[in-house]
Amino acid sequence: MTTISRALSLFSHEQGVVVGVAIMDSKKESEIGVIQQLISQLKLENHLFTLDALHCQKKTVATIVSSNNDYIIKVKRNQPKLQDAIIVQSETEPPVQKQVEDDHSRGRNIQRVVEVFTPPANIDPSWQKVSSVIRVTRSGERDGKAFKTLSYYISSLPPNSSRLAKYIRQHWHIENRLHWVKDVIFDEDRSKQKAGNAPINFSIMKTWILSLYRLHGFDSIKGAIERFAHDLTALSSLLT
Repeated sequence: MTTISRALSLFSHEQGVVVGVAIMDSKKESEIGVIQQLISQLKLENHLFTLDALHCQKKTVATIVSSNNDYIIKVKRNQPKLQDAIIVQSETEPPVQKQVEDDHSRGRNIQRVVEVFTPPANIDPSWQKVSSVIRVTRSGERDGKAFKTLSYYISSLPPNSSRLAKYIRQHWHIENRLHWVKDVIFDEDRSKQKAGNAPINFSIMKTWILSLYRLHGFDSIKGAIERFAHDLTALSSLLT
């Protein structure tokens, strides 16, 4: 019988490094519970956790709040009552703050409108410390095709559209600064290590190397690899 494991990471947007890793058996454990446990074990304080809609859970929110941290969490249909309350609020009340951003790069013409609202009065109080609800409208053109999307979030941070917009953008960057690096630069998807604990062990090693390079000032991991590939003395200096 083959056991399939995955490494779940907590990524620091400011430093560009992974600050915590948890291994989960995908057949026996829930990613939700593993992340809740990891947040508790790290004992961080006065930090902001940005999480996808999978982790829009009352217990996750409670874990973050009780550890003296803040959150921004995406809300989707896995929490229909919460999402419906936010939709009604955003469609019937004016935002308390609004931020408009334009992005014209890499074949994209995108406008992002970030609107911040006071929390609806009918939100279940079990959602602890909700201080803002956010609607993000993305519209424009990608590769010649028009599009428009709506996303909703809850946050323990007070209404501040520019600040909240920044943190939401940073959450999107995890794809480029972590997943893309491991998949493309480290070629993880085509790794030949398939059996036993080798895949997860090599994945953790690559995460550690990525974080080590970033802590030494290399935002470009490809550049760091080129710098140290043939210089063992310089490479060993990273460990001192």
